[in-house]
Amino acid sequence: LGLTPDDVKRCNRNSTASASRAKSAYLYFCSLKREEIRAQNNQMSSNDINKQLNMIWSNMTDEERAPYEE
Repeated sequence: LGLTPDDVKRCNRNSTASASRAKSAYLYFCSLKREEIRAQNNQMSSNDINKQLNMIWSNMTDEERAPYEE
């Protein structure tokens, strides 16, 4: 195919088949709640939505976070 060793390294590094880390509980929470917050105020910017999600997560108790950590 005419690939150089550098080409092979680049392909391996960018491979989507490589194992990725599991989502953290926070990222899982954000993925579920982002649309809910956007629906409440569709004029919010992405940055403001992220700030809102962070504030909600920070104020949650361990019991409230438990479903997202499983």
